[in-house]
Amino acid sequence: MDGGTIITAESGLYFSETGHTVQEPFLSYYLAHDGLTRLGYPITEPLDHEGWRVQYFQYARLEIHPENHPDYFITVGWLGQFSHRTQPPIYNNKYTPNLYFPETGHTLSGDFLTYFEAQGDTVQFGRPISEPFLHQGLVTQDLQSARFIWRPDLPPPVRVQLEPLGETYFLGSDLPLDLLSPVSPSPDGELFDPPDIPLPSDTTASLTVEETPRAGMLRVVATFLKDGLPIEGYRPYLAWGDYRRRLPPTGSAGQTHALVDISGSDVTEFKLYPASEQTPLATASFSTGN
Repeated sequence: MDGGTIITAESGLYFSETGHTVQEPFLSYYLAHDGLTRLGYPITEPLDHEGWRVQYFQYARLEIHPENHPDYFITVGWLGQFSHRTQPPIYNNKYTPNLYFPETGHTLSGDFLTYFEAQGDTVQFGRPISEPFLHQGLVTQDLQSARFIWRPDLPPPVRVQLEPLGETYFLGSDLPLDLLSPVSPSPDGELFDPPDIPLPSDTTASLTVEETPRAGMLRVVATFLKDGLPIEGYRPYLAWGDYRRRLPPTGSAGQTHALVDISGSDVTEFKLYPASEQTPLATASFSTGN
């Protein structure tokens, strides 16, 4: 997956940035379906939740369904369906080239349709359960297993981004936060260790802090752009209070993020550092009273 390591389905794959391992039976699905792009990093170990054996990832939840046909033994959970927000559509797709889904009565069109067809269609995302609507100023569309967000500030190939729905759903549940805590890697597993890339000169770095459904838990998002284009594959450090943590590599939108628990602390600022220097690239302040 990192371009230089052959991963076998018999071994676990450990992600040090989140401190969790993907093992069988989830590992084969993860490797076969471009899990890093479509699911993100694992944020828990496997656990029993809502009647299934599951594992949570940044963007989705994988589930074991022994009652299904063998081809669908592992499925992507319908977290979009479970957390769907009823919103009025912002336009009528009737005269726009689109794909209509009679099972749900909704359509996909434009960049959302292009992304859907290129990244796994119904197997990965399920079917649309809404028309596009505005959420926090961005065009959004809910699907059974995902939430698409349209980012007009990004170039066309990466304008469609996924909301971290696995994180959002986990934090909106009654699951204990301890499940997010890093665990030690298995001695016979393999470490996911993507190659480092240098930070290009004249890079614009920014840091934002987002609230989540769980009090005290924040999502801190770092963005790296050069000449308005995203930088992919860079691994910065995030610091707050007495903590310093390396973030996952930036994705196709030039972004990477981490969940940070500040409950019970007086932290009010985050700092973003490059891999090899001590001068912060960006800072973000926030109020614990929000």
